Amino acid sequence: MNKKPILVSVFIFLSSTTFSLDLSTGYGLTLGANFDTLTSDVDNGAALAKQLYSQFNFGALVFFDATYVMADINFYGSSTTFLHNKTLKNYTNVNDDYQLIGANLAFGFYLKYPFNLGYISIFPIAGIQGSIGLAQNFSRDFDGINAKKGESYGDAKDWSTFIVKGGVGADVRMSGIMFFRAELFFDYKFNSALDKAFIDAVEKGGSLLTYNNNMGFEASFMLGYRIGAVSTTSEEVFTNSRQPRGGGDIYYPK
Repeated sequence: MNKKPILVSVFIFLSSTTFSLDLSTGYGLTLGANFDTLTSDVDNGAALAKQLYSQFNFGALVFFDATYVMADINFYGSSTTFLHNKTLKNYTNVNDDYQLIGANLAFGFYLKYPFNLGYISIFPIAGIQGSIGLAQNFSRDFDGINAKKGESYGDAKDWSTFIVKGGVGADVRMSGIMFFRAELFFDYKFNSALDKAFIDAVEKGGSLLTYNNNMGFEASFMLGYRIGAVSTTSEEVFTNSRQPRGGGDIYYPK
């Protein structure tokens, strides 16, 4: 097979294609919440066991953006309230409702496509985030008899999980290099080891069907800086090589 025509075609394609990326970085604040519901039919469907927990997150992040791809590092704290109905308590030996505080470190990778509208750029964005549990401790026992403040609720790593995120963002140009960015995500969180432990406990207690849904949202507000651009076009290089030093048009005196 003669590979020369293929190589020539690839060269022609690359020579006629413009590749341009605006590079930027920045930092900001993030706020969000996850609402987790575990439900289970037990005793042949005669009763419904349910656990609810609402987790509110707040933290700081840094991001790196290359126009169509973005990565971020997010350090956030959380306040989580667990509520168990009577049936679930009977089947899992959970005797109370609790409130916890915690800390997580998350790494995200996203794809985005910007639409430039003058001073404003709007972009749909979607990706996945890996969240690593660093610490979780009781901050409140609602009856004050089971857990003590500062005690752990499982191992910190049991809270680690993956989160699928999708949403929309907008950049507002503030100056030549600075811009303000806002993002709104809707999240789906996969079961953590702690979620799976609850499911296993209920199923061992006689559950016929157990499922867990964890949906949430997140809003971020950031200050960004443009740090340069990468652009290669053979036609552009050829054209620029013909321009006089300093570029721009040549103006002749009248």
